[in-house]
Amino acid sequence: MPTEVSLTSQQFLTERELAELLRIAPSSVRNIRARGEITFTRVGTGRGRVVYRTDDVQRFIERNRRVAAAEAA
Repeated sequence: MPTEVSLTSQQFLTERELAELLRIAPSSVRNIRARGEITFTRVGTGRGRVVYRTDDVQRFIERNRRVAAAEAA
């Protein structure tokens, strides 16, 4: 019996949407993905479309957060 998956609680971003959110170039998103710094899912046949779960994006942001010197003082 297949496992039931609820997609209603998951939201996905495309490469372009993620780049806009992070205010970086789509090529930078591809580089981050190639280095294994963010989890992604490939959907569709052939090369497919790459999407990123918003939960994974949030974890990536939290792992890469840097505190400015003025905030640390």
